[in-house]
Amino acid sequence: MYQENKENLNEVKSSIKWTKRKEYQEKQKDIKSHLSADDSRKIDLFSEKGASTWLTGVLMESLRLTLNRQEFHDLISARYNLPLTGEARPQVCSCGSPNTIDHAVDCKRGGFVSLRHNCVRDLLAKELENICYDTVVEPQLQKVNGRYLPPGTKTEDGARLDISTR
Repeated sequence: MYQENKENLNEVKSSIKWTKRKEYQEKQKDIKSHLSADDSRKIDLFSEKGASTWLTGVLMESLRLTLNRQEFHDLISARYNLPLTGEARPQVCSCGSPNTIDHAVDCKRGGFVSLRHNCVRDLLAKELENICYDTVVEPQLQKVNGRYLPPGTKTEDGARLDISTR
């Protein structure tokens, strides 16, 4: 008897959760239909699971996971769609486009794409130093003369590998 009541209670709870989730999704869809594409995209990003965890996460200086004052202000501005401030910030990206948050996240030339790549590369290299010998970040590759390589392979002088270990 007790077990049957417990199962019924769980079914009712599950049904209520599902109904509330559907109602929330419908309200969100209705609100987003009245917003611009930019604002609708921001709602999607803000609604993702874990979108605010950086605000409550543990700061670790050893992994360079701390924020200086300007970085914190920039992240708050990005999170709440406020204009970026700061005297040192250029108004135009090195590629020639206006230096907006959306552009900085996607720009391959002067944006955060290379910064994110370098951060991951450096963190991986630091961890590899603990288990491998002779870890080198961005060593130059040897020249490849007359060899067939897959399309997209960089063959010019100065080509570099991200990390090399033994």
